[in-house]
Amino acid sequence: MLHDPKDELAAKRRLIALIITAVILVAAAIILWIYRDDLRSAYRRWRQDRSFDQARAFAANNDAASTVFALKAALEADSANPVAWRTAADFFEQAGDRQAIKLREQVLVLEPASAVNRLALINTALRFREFTTAQQAFDEASSADRDTLDYRKTAASLAYALGRPAEAEALLAAILKDHPDDRRIRLDRAVIMLRYAPPELAATAETELETLIASDNTRASALRELAIASLRTNRPARALAYADQLAALTEATFNDLLLRGAASLATGATLDDVLRPLQSRVLQNPAEAIPLSTWLLATGRSRAVRSWIETLPEATRNLPPIRAAEVDCLNALGEWRQAAALIALGAWGPIPAEAMQLAVTARTLRERGRAKLQENAWNEAVRLASGNLASLRVLHRLALSWGWEDEARGVLLAVARTRPNQTWAHRALVRHAYQIGDTATLKEVYRLWREAEPNNPLVEGNWTMLTLLTEPGSRPTLAKTTAAKLYASSPENPFYATTQAFALWQLERPAEAVKIMEKLPAEERGAPARAFYYALFLASANRPAEALRYLSLSDRKNLLPEERRLLINAYERTQVVSPPPKSEPATVAPRPSPVPIKSP
Repeated sequence: MLHDPKDELAAKRRLIALIITAVILVAAAIILWIYRDDLRSAYRRWRQDRSFDQARAFAANNDAASTVFALKAALEADSANPVAWRTAADFFEQAGDRQAIKLREQVLVLEPASAVNRLALINTALRFREFTTAQQAFDEASSADRDTLDYRKTAASLAYALGRPAEAEALLAAILKDHPDDRRIRLDRAVIMLRYAPPELAATAETELETLIASDNTRASALRELAIASLRTNRPARALAYADQLAALTEATFNDLLLRGAASLATGATLDDVLRPLQSRVLQNPAEAIPLSTWLLATGRSRAVRSWIETLPEATRNLPPIRAAEVDCLNALGEWRQAAALIALGAWGPIPAEAMQLAVTARTLRERGRAKLQENAWNEAVRLASGNLASLRVLHRLALSWGWEDEARGVLLAVARTRPNQTWAHRALVRHAYQIGDTATLKEVYRLWREAEPNNPLVEGNWTMLTLLTEPGSRPTLAKTTAAKLYASSPENPFYATTQAFALWQLERPAEAVKIMEKLPAEERGAPARAFYYALFLASANRPAEALRYLSLSDRKNLLPEERRLLINAYERTQVVSPPPKSEPATVAPRPSPVPIKSP
């Protein structure tokens, strides 16, 4: 075969093209490597923006299930973006889902200096009557923020909710004096009084709301609050009159229609008559199945929910909001196996099949009295779900629906350990552990929280006090050093002052501990949650008469086991013959902080 110069030339051209392509690919790879972080960030932003656009579109079409899915995708795309968490919190709060509290806590973690975020958390917690969370968030606000109008209104709500009516009324009177002609301020004042004030003030608030019905910008809110108050005080006819006016407004929500349904039932209407128009509306907007079923379940009408769901077309019944409602109904009726089957199909969110199977196995083993095997199966389910926060939330919700409090806390601990930025889990664990006096869990949770937020002074302070309580001794320790640093950073803070005084007392320097406490205002030294610490220092400094006076001011009901021992110690040092009992059941609500000291 003769050699053709054209073939050789073509081969050279192909080789040159391959070399050029290889050089381009190598250069592109180098560029991608150099700018990989920027490209990842750009992709995450694009993915998150796309998810937000989808969520807005779904919400505009009243597609709640798809909206939730899109919001979760946005959060996964960039979990450090506060906008994503804030948008999700707004959506869940509008839907009446208390999960909004956890989302707002996460927003505050990402933007701790934002007064707007803190106020949103406080108000959301108040709405769902999580007063402890609301108080803690309020205590952490700066003094400048507390002087604003919105914070002053919130302070009044908290004061009423926590049983301090005189303080609340003084705050509201001052606000109204500053804004005598503002109808929204008058509405807020009346609503706060009606929701949280003692019953004897309700008539005044109702009279004020009656006058606000005439104004367009306050009509709906005034009617809503009057209808709710009338139902709460067993005046159904009056409630129905208000609810009818509210339902006729163009801005009436589905929850307003449920309010009218409740008033109708209270005046003698049949359940079928009330449900018929509501169920017809749900067929047009399946997202409203959740509030409808929640309302029926809350009023003990579980079978009515089930009967209604069974009449729905299969396509409608398979929609996520309807499936979620069916799960709630089955759980209320005690039919947990059927509920678990729907949960496994995603009715509450994604969960690995193996994890759900193990959870069901754990329930079966528990019913057969096989406690150790049940514990192992459940722990393995949690382990398998740990790769996905949504799956852990499904298990947490499942444990709560079964009444498994220990297992529910175990899931929260898994969240705290694997996702330290999810501080809503830390807060939930702290509230419960303090309520039952579980100091070991408190200390562990604050250790994890401290690792997640090393610059949070409140977390640092609580970890310090818990460590001092559980690791007493007269030798210097990291906790004692930390107590001194916190006190040096803000000596006027009663939280830091008491912690430092306690550290000095452990170092056998009671006179110095007393001097620190004496620098605090008298009302802070005598605060019920702090007085017994001061009494302990006084007794150790040979001032028994003063110690007894402060012991009489002490809160003896909300103490951790270690604090009860200190209380006994203080009484013994004053040579009191009959000290108080070592254990006394708590009868008042737990404080926001896990230690008996006012938070900074």
